[in-house]
Amino acid sequence: MELFLDVYQPEGECTEPRPFVVGIHGGGFVGGSRSDSAWAGNMEAVTGRGFVGFSIDYRLVRDQPVPSNTYQSVIDDLMREADRLGVTAAQRDVLNASVAAMEDTVTALERAVANAEDRCLDPDRFAIWGSSAGAITALHVSHALDDYFIARPEPLVVIDYWGRLFLEGQVSTHGPPMMIVHGTAD
Repeated sequence: MELFLDVYQPEGECTEPRPFVVGIHGGGFVGGSRSDSAWAGNMEAVTGRGFVGFSIDYRLVRDQPVPSNTYQSVIDDLMREADRLGVTAAQRDVLNASVAAMEDTVTALERAVANAEDRCLDPDRFAIWGSSAGAITALHVSHALDDYFIARPEPLVVIDYWGRLFLEGQVSTHGPPMMIVHGTAD
């Protein structure tokens, strides 16, 4: 499936590689888009600070995503937990889409790093920022994929708006620091 991302560049000529932020929209893995007005505003705000912004799309439940074999052990663990909790078929579809979102985010990160010179990016200085489903994705990409030995570019920081990890024990002191924003009524 062809996926897209929007690139937000700071004004002015780039004289040295810039740090960047990868934004991942929310929508419960069933909706949302990289072009949502909130994400466009967020990415415009990071460019005002001299960062490059990337707002990405990822596969959703309606796309009936099939993650690659690299991510099969992640799916297996989530489905074992789904069995334990007795979740519905629709909830299992969401779990499957969440793994596809992880894979799509890793692909976007790899693409950004591979094209760092062309985009005037510093591949060693980037953050991942997600809201809701996007924050779940950001947390899993930055921390949980360590448990599965899935290689990917590693962010310096993760910004989590209303996210969570699906399984316990997937955050360690070895991963990037996190800024977590969560409400008491969530």
